[in-house]
Amino acid sequence: MNKAPPPQRGAVLILFAVLLPILLGFAALAVDVAFVVMTKARMQNAADAAALAGASGLLAGDNLANARLTALNLANLNGYTADASTVVTISNPPGANPNGTTPTFAADTTYVRATIVQTVDTYFAKILGFSTIALTATAVAAPGNLALPCMMTLASNLSGALTLSLIHISEPTRQAEI
Repeated sequence: MNKAPPPQRGAVLILFAVLLPILLGFAALAVDVAFVVMTKARMQNAADAAALAGASGLLAGDNLANARLTALNLANLNGYTADASTVVTISNPPGANPNGTTPTFAADTTYVRATIVQTVDTYFAKILGFSTIALTATAVAAPGNLALPCMMTLASNLSGALTLSLIHISEPTRQAEI
């Protein structure tokens, strides 16, 4: 005769107690990483917009102080003002990169660098000892070359894929690009 296996009372409780930290770790990974990625994308958009605003101001003939103020105001409109957890920096000329390398345009006064550094709080990762995460977003912009416009079609085998009508504009337009 087959005997019944011995009772395993309390095994589920022990398994739950052992696996709970792992489950919380995955929750931290899912929630906190998603929040950090979303925040970093918003910071990068704000830095891009601020750098473009500063470069556009310089292209329009603003002095450096007004171009900086325009860039800082745009960062502010995107939700990033200097406070205890956020630093917003507008640099002209842009200087060295955050990683220490020196770009060819480091001393060029037509370039504007916007850098946003923010410390964000975590949710579940606090349980694992990570209460804050420092994020950095940086962008460099300069006025584009208006004398050399370029347009390209992606269809290489279609004849007549692009038709242009040129109109003379008497007033110069402003453009800035990263």
